[in-house]
Amino acid sequence: LKYYVGLASELQAAGAHIIAVKDMAGLLKPSAARVLFKALREATDLPIHFHTHDTSGLSAATVLAAVESGVDAIDAAMDAFSGNTSQPCLGSIVEALKGTER
Repeated sequence: LKYYVGLASELQAAGAHIIAVKDMAGLLKPSAARVLFKALREATDLPIHFHTHDTSGLSAATVLAAVESGVDAIDAAMDAFSGNTSQPCLGSIVEALKGTER
């Protein structure tokens, strides 16, 4: 965690405009996402973008945890094209976030 927080601070100091986190294997769990993205949000005021795949079947839950923890942008796929090695289901994420501040 310390490594990623330090890297985010270094990137901001170097002039980065956004921090992007890619979970290429789709294995990040919601609990770990909360810890990671809360720490990154505290370390930088840059927008944070999160990209994952639904390999584990948990990516929609992970995306929601990430958004609740301060992520500003996520990737999702249209419902019929989502799941498995694609991104999480856009319809589910939109519905889950209705009525929230995010």
